[in-house]
Amino acid sequence: MLTFHIIENIQKIYEITDIRNMKFVTPCRKTKLLPQCKNCQSCGHTKSCCHKEPKCVKCAGKHATMNCTKPKETRPKCYNCEENHPANYRRCVVAKELQALRNKAINPMKHLSKK
Repeated sequence: MLTFHIIENIQKIYEITDIRNMKFVTPCRKTKLLPQCKNCQSCGHTKSCCHKEPKCVKCAGKHATMNCTKPKETRPKCYNCEENHPANYRRCVVAKELQALRNKAINPMKHLSKK
């Protein structure tokens, strides 16, 4: 991963053709979506830095999703809101509220102009 100071022109990253004989440089994708952990199903962090107990994305049980024995025909249960959808459903009420809070924190002036 390459980092640049704020005053530097970050477009110069595209001028780099190789690093230690590796010939491919890919810029990181930026997303405006709030990250969701694939381990505990909470929003705001990812699995790589999660220290919580695992929660199933399908049944909200206290186990990893890959260990779930829930039949496919059974309705899912969201760990975050307890509704009948998987925990990674982006239209979940909890996910939408947290996303709105994040958007407001990232760009507070944009939200002030709407009032």
